[in-house]
Amino acid sequence: MRYTVNASIMLTDLPVLERPAAVARAGFSAVEFWWPFPTTTPSEREIEDFARSLEDANVQLTGLNFFAGDMSAGERGVLSHPTRTDEFRRGVDSLVRVARATGCRAFNALHGNRLPDVPVAEQDDAAVENLRYAADAVAVFGGTVLVEPLSGASTYPLRTAADVMAVLDRVDCPNVKLLADFYHLAVNGEDVEALI
Repeated sequence: MRYTVNASIMLTDLPVLERPAAVARAGFSAVEFWWPFPTTTPSEREIEDFARSLEDANVQLTGLNFFAGDMSAGERGVLSHPTRTDEFRRGVDSLVRVARATGCRAFNALHGNRLPDVPVAEQDDAAVENLRYAADAVAVFGGTVLVEPLSGASTYPLRTAADVMAVLDRVDCPNVKLLADFYHLAVNGEDVEALI
């Protein structure tokens, strides 16, 4: 079994580009990040520097989030926000460049919190179309899009495996799958043993 260190929630006292080396010093060879860039569309130099930090540390990037908005301000994705589709898709295009530079093949697409002034059906339709776009973009190099249920965000609509599976049924792409985060599922009341 190989453990992956989430360097977006651990080692946060260090700059992003120093975290892969810290992961390696701690004895791990795999790392995941949320979106590690300050903008939706990092420059080629930013992507190269990020990839070099992984390579220099001999650490493999095993998971990467799609651009998900301002996570520190409580945003949990923009996938379902109709007015941010262009922004999300620019982020997908950037993610593809990062994936090609790092060899990462698993990508977490956070759905997005519910918007109070936009019909739910319109939000869900945007999510489905954006997931299809993301799935097509990463399929060419064997990438998988993961959709995650979350706890601790009252306006985030995907809380159970069934919530995610309903979205996946609509998306109907073989490389879009459930990210079974057992912590979030258990906190939300899921019978994890039965789910497994």
